Amino acid sequence: MLLRLGLDVGSTTVKTVVSLGASAEPLQVSYRRHRGDPAGALAALCDELPADATLTPVLTGSGAAPLAELLGVRAVHEVTALAAALSARHPEARSAVELGGQDAKLLVLEPGRTHMAMNDRCAAGTGVTIDRCLARLGLDADAVPEAVYRPNRLRPISAKCGVFAETDVVNLARTGVSTPELLASLADAIVLGNLAVLARGLTPLAPVVLLGGPHVFLPVLTAAWRHRLAEVWRERGQPEGPIVVPAHALHFAALGAIALATEDDAVFSAPELARTLRRGPPASVHIRLAQPLSPAPNDSAPAPVPVPEPISAAASSPPTLAIGLDAGSTRTKLVAIDASTGRLLASAQCPAGDPLADLPLLLDDLARALGAPLITRALGVTGYASPLLAPLLDAEVREIETVAHARAARAVWPACDVVCD
Repeated sequence: MLLRLGLDVGSTTVKTVVSLGASAEPLQVSYRRHRGDPAGALAALCDELPADATLTPVLTGSGAAPLAELLGVRAVHEVTALAAALSARHPEARSAVELGGQDAKLLVLEPGRTHMAMNDRCAAGTGVTIDRCLARLGLDADAVPEAVYRPNRLRPISAKCGVFAETDVVNLARTGVSTPELLASLADAIVLGNLAVLARGLTPLAPVVLLGGPHVFLPVLTAAWRHRLAEVWRERGQPEGPIVVPAHALHFAALGAIALATEDDAVFSAPELARTLRRGPPASVHIRLAQPLSPAPNDSAPAPVPVPEPISAAASSPPTLAIGLDAGSTRTKLVAIDASTGRLLASAQCPAGDPLADLPLLLDDLARALGAPLITRALGVTGYASPLLAPLLDAEVREIETVAHARAARAVWPACDVVCD
């Protein structure tokens, strides 16, 4: 029996569907994180197929091209595959949003025409952003806790950048915001971000189909879409309608690849397919290391960064200190400076955890490094946790990181023009 095999090679996962044809129900589906080895992950999935099966494979997804070249088969664009699957399985759909591992897609379907927008330049608002935020909260990406979407309990999270989203989630968690509330706020931020980046003036029309792993594994995303799309529809005078996560939402691109298979496509047995995949794609990338940049002969070099100097045992009295605290998203740093001379005396740092618990330990480290008690004249605080810490510590100065960087750079190297952190 000849079976159709749809292979969706994504940025973080591989998905397979075995079916008799475009509109037939799948006989077998699979989903696996490939952890940087999509060919190996697909080969392992092929090992699970019946050995006597005769298969026509069609590939899609962001990582499909090199594997299609290896197998000598066709690769179809994932947006084309999604549109084909929607036409075969949900012809009533007017719009679809698919969130992948590192890209996002919006399709607005009109008779005879499909409007498409895709964010493939940045992973913000995609599965990777969610995975990283869950990891920073100590949660398993495949076992996400339940969260309830309450519009009046949302916290501000940036979704324009995955790093900013991760930092906002970590800092909100430090202030005691509960995990379900954080997940609902993250879902809302992802929806707002994708509406801004993907829609670009297009109005997603109902019925709306939500596809991809994030919509399957984080149900609160669906609630966020329903709330935010209802706002858009009211503002633009469009009728409201259903927003659904359909059966096989994880595998829609692979289903579309099956819909686009033809009688001319190559045929494999499952063991043959697995063996070919294990040979791996051809090496086509050659890396050459560039020569390091060197300054022009008349460029002035920066002054060396001052090395902390411990207080001399012969000192008659310990100096009065200025303490600088940088409470960042991944590390907490402290420096002690002689308030009279500006000399850097000692520094300490640790991985960022609970800043209120980290700070006494770091102050103890500073005191030990100085070999003297800490007599402070002033405390300056910067970093993402500074809004929490500065009032609690009654700090004399609370400054945003960019200004703190600028002042420090000018103190060390007055001719400095640019600071890159």
